[in-house]
Amino acid sequence: MADCILLFSLGYLEAVPLDTWIQTTIAEFYPECDRGNYADTSRAIREALGGEYAGYTQTYLFHYLRSGGRDL
Repeated sequence: MADCILLFSLGYLEAVPLDTWIQTTIAEFYPECDRGNYADTSRAIREALGGEYAGYTQTYLFHYLRSGGRDL
């Protein structure tokens, strides 16, 4: 929840909320980012999605998968 607030309300563009969709994305497409706990997994997926603008990348990825996209 805090990452959602950081990203969408406070402009912290590096924040990546680890919701159900992103957890599924990590399991399917970025398994190397699953570190077993929220903080370490969040850090790893931020790096994988581009660092400074990872929150934007996560938003587009979320939309793509919710819209039926399956191939990354």
